[in-house]
Amino acid sequence: MIDWAREAGRVEKMVIIVKRSDDDANSRRPRLTLACERSGVFRESKKKVLSNNERRRTGTKKCDCQFQLRSYQIDAYDRWKLDVVHATHNHPLG
Repeated sequence: MIDWAREAGRVEKMVIIVKRSDDDANSRRPRLTLACERSGVFRESKKKVLSNNERRRTGTKKCDCQFQLRSYQIDAYDRWKLDVVHATHNHPLG
């Protein structure tokens, strides 16, 4: 499932990441939440302070892209159901 989604993303010139996964064999079916690599917002680290108390300038790819897919396993034969939660990106692809 993950390999298929990443390959489909590669064809469309985007990178798909696993945002969340749940493989709790005791109570639920395995579930995955897949997203664009640019999902979320940049959180600045406290470790990036230079000796003269200046912050190092760092770039980020994060732009709060809302593209998201959810999937869950429907049976023991490794078949998955894929739902599109948000189908659009807020940035150019590629």
